[in-house]
Amino acid sequence: MILVLVVFIVACIAASRLSAEGTADNVAGFAAMWTSLLLIILSIIGSVIMNRYQTAISIGFFLGIIFIMTQQMLIVFAIFAERAEEANSAIVTQSEQAMAVFAYFIFFIYAAFGTMLFVFRDDIIKQEVSTVDPSEVNPQFEDNQI
Repeated sequence: MILVLVVFIVACIAASRLSAEGTADNVAGFAAMWTSLLLIILSIIGSVIMNRYQTAISIGFFLGIIFIMTQQMLIVFAIFAERAEEANSAIVTQSEQAMAVFAYFIFFIYAAFGTMLFVFRDDIIKQEVSTVDPSEVNPQFEDNQI
């Protein structure tokens, strides 16, 4: 979560420096800010799921989101790494390089976390979904009678 906060700060700096350069750079600044906001939301949702709702469906949902964000961070890394090579000024180049580096860090951390979550998902899931038919447990449910 600390690295997500650092990515948010880097995205704010990158967006402010990119907004002064032109319209195409505004799009990259928006992408940086949007990605950092998604990372913050993912951190909050992940904390709630890992602390309170450790069901099979919520862990599977969280695992899917982690996989998607891992791929998105790899794409953001590639975009900002390419843009850093083509930048016109040194200030913009530094902000795009910083965003690329932190996007790669987040990609690596989420890939490792997602792999560990997948491997140890059976140990993490604490609440099982009931698959018992109510009519087997209580005969009053037969024939739609209560």
